[in-house]
Amino acid sequence: MALALKDFSPEGFEKGMKLNSEYQCDWVGLGIAESSLRKPDPQSEMGLRVFTPWFSVQTPIYTLFRNRAFIDVGGEWIPLGGGGKHCQYDRTRKGWKKTRCEESWMS
Repeated sequence: MALALKDFSPEGFEKGMKLNSEYQCDWVGLGIAESSLRKPDPQSEMGLRVFTPWFSVQTPIYTLFRNRAFIDVGGEWIPLGGGGKHCQYDRTRKGWKKTRCEESWMS
């Protein structure tokens, strides 16, 4: 999942965009910045709508022998400005490799 996020948005991956994911992974161990995992402090917002760029990843869907994975990734960089992709990764001797990515949504 971290590889798909990095392939999808290297800028967000490196600059600490907020990560929306319901999964309890070792995200820091996978290379996601710790600042990306912190929740915004409600006291700092004081009722004002503050936009925070975000990116998300869904659980991979694997083929029968787990040699291929399909992952949905997406993000929003500005209010109402973002997109998502449906990607395919194949397992190789050197690890996972992206073989195909198609736009799935855009705003």
